[in-house]
Amino acid sequence: MVRYSVMLVLAAGLAAGALLSPAFGPDWTAGPSQGRALAEDATTEQPSWCSSPSNATERAICGDADLSSLDNMLNVAYGRAKHDSPKALADIEYVQKHWLLGQRNFCGTDVACLRKRYTEQIQILESYFAN
Repeated sequence: MVRYSVMLVLAAGLAAGALLSPAFGPDWTAGPSQGRALAEDATTEQPSWCSSPSNATERAICGDADLSSLDNMLNVAYGRAKHDSPKALADIEYVQKHWLLGQRNFCGTDVACLRKRYTEQIQILESYFAN
C-alpha cells in the first residue's frame, strides 16, 4: 500500500510541478500517508551538489526538474530511515552507498532508468520507517 501511495504522490507532484515545503524533521506519520510526507518535506530546488556534479548521471539529474525532485525526496527518505531506525544505521548507509554506485550511476543519462531506480530506492528506504 505504501509503495502505491508514494508512486501516486510522485506522479501527482511531478505532474503538477510542485513538491511542497523544505521542512525536515522527525514529526512524520506512519502508514499510507508516508508518500505525502516525503513529497511535503522535499524541496523543488536542485540538489546542493548540482553546483559541481561529478559524473554524467549527476549532470542528467541536475538537468531534469523531475529527477532533482526525486533526489530531494530520496534524501528526505534517507534521513527519515536513519532517524526511525538508528539500530539499522550501518545497514541503511551501506544500502544507500551501494545504490548510488551500483544502481543510480549504472543508469548513466537514461532518465527513465533513473526515475525507476529512484522510485525503487525510496521504497526500500521506506521499509526502515517506524511503523
